[in-house]
Amino acid sequence: MMVRIKELQRRLDQTLGKPGNLYASSARDREKMTIGARMVRVETQVNHMDKKVDQVIVLLNKILNDREERENVKEDEV
Repeated sequence: MMVRIKELQRRLDQTLGKPGNLYASSARDREKMTIGARMVRVETQVNHMDKKVDQVIVLLNKILNDREERENVKEDEV
């Protein structure tokens, strides 16, 4: 029974990481990042990408509005 518990603990530590392992300082430790740490990193990257996409959408809408205004001004001149 103890062997099974220790094996389960080892697998949990491998998957979720031991406390304090999320922010490893050396390159070697970073390579051994756990799934939990990787998920946090991916989640952060997705949030950054989401903000960038929002910025691009705002810029594209501004460009589209400017273009429509110019076309309306040209039509009024004719």
